[in-house]
Amino acid sequence: MRTYDLDKELARFVGDYYQREKEGLDNLWILKPPNMARSMDMIITDNLPLIIRAMETGPKIAQKYISQPVLRRNRK
Repeated sequence: MRTYDLDKELARFVGDYYQREKEGLDNLWILKPPNMARSMDMIITDNLPLIIRAMETGPKIAQKYISQPVLRRNRK
């Protein structure tokens, strides 16, 4: 699955977001700062206006959220 640097690829992300919506595909995304860990400033949403507003708190990357990940011994 593709990762989007929203500072540089917002237009591509929005196009792909609308394409997924048009096709009726799941459109849940995880947004996070590219340089932080521990879930700080992380958002999981399918709301495009919220995704765009989230960029106000700093640079973000967006990745398709995997709702049903493959688990091994009940762990990701």
